[in-house]
Amino acid sequence: MELNKLKKEAKELMGRGNTKKVFNLLALVSEDSDKSSELILLRGRYNRLKDKEKGGRLDPNTYEIQLNNITSTLIDFVTSLEAEDIKMGFQVAHQEITNRIIVFTQAAKIESISQLFAELNFSNVSVLTANKLTDTELKDVDLIVFDNTDLPVCYNEKQLEGFEVAKKTLVKARIVQMDEIINNTPKFIVHYGNILHWVNDKRARVQAANAQFTLYARIKEVIEFINTYRV
Repeated sequence: MELNKLKKEAKELMGRGNTKKVFNLLALVSEDSDKSSELILLRGRYNRLKDKEKGGRLDPNTYEIQLNNITSTLIDFVTSLEAEDIKMGFQVAHQEITNRIIVFTQAAKIESISQLFAELNFSNVSVLTANKLTDTELKDVDLIVFDNTDLPVCYNEKQLEGFEVAKKTLVKARIVQMDEIINNTPKFIVHYGNILHWVNDKRARVQAANAQFTLYARIKEVIEFINTYRV
């Protein structure tokens, strides 16, 4: 890859908030370059920050400030690269997952969910609010994720009927939306959230995840299963 093309792609990725992909791209930096040690330190800073963030050990403001600091340093690093710092003839594989995915979430979470899926290398994702379901074309979609983290734990119908009206209405409305997918399409669903009794009888088509790492694992499993019978 030419140096100017690398710099342009790296800065475009940073502009879209895809810092992880910038580090993947910088695998082009030669180990023999003086820049290699600097890159190792930067990568270490980024990894430690992400470990803290994923482990819930940073408040959002502190995380944002530290990420911005790393991004600023990374921009300077990319700008300073010279032709001799780059491996000749080396190509980078981002290992992006290109299967078509739609995520239905709450309006306030669209940005954070979009960022999460970008970090996880899912490159063909649309993040929408659940009320857009009836207007969304699902023909070319491989997987639908319902971000149900706003729903309470619900072990059975009896518990559901005992909820206060607002909670009961919210849960039932979401179940109606997911049933719409199950009953009228062949699509697979990932339920992302607390225990929900509805999932129990839908295991052939629905997988459950209650954290980011299990969400990633369930999506990968479903996509790998789909890809086994696709040609």
